[in-house]
Amino acid sequence: MALVGAAVTFRLANFYRGALATALKEELVSVSKEIELHLEPPKSYVRLLYLGYLTGIIGTGVWGYGDLLVRLMLCVRLACG
Repeated sequence: MALVGAAVTFRLANFYRGALATALKEELVSVSKEIELHLEPPKSYVRLLYLGYLTGIIGTGVWGYGDLLVRLMLCVRLACG
């Protein structure tokens, strides 16, 4: 889960930067617009980055504490069942 989150985040960032560089080379955007986009990227881009970071954090937690989570779930199941 953490690896998928990291891969998606870096892939998305690379795609966004590549599209911006292509638009700059073809003079579809100005340098001032590029600076503006770097300082304030689109909200959908920011949301996807945060989702990727959150996936990485949750995945790392599950990976690090997965054995304890299984024990906790078994204890709760035995106590409630």
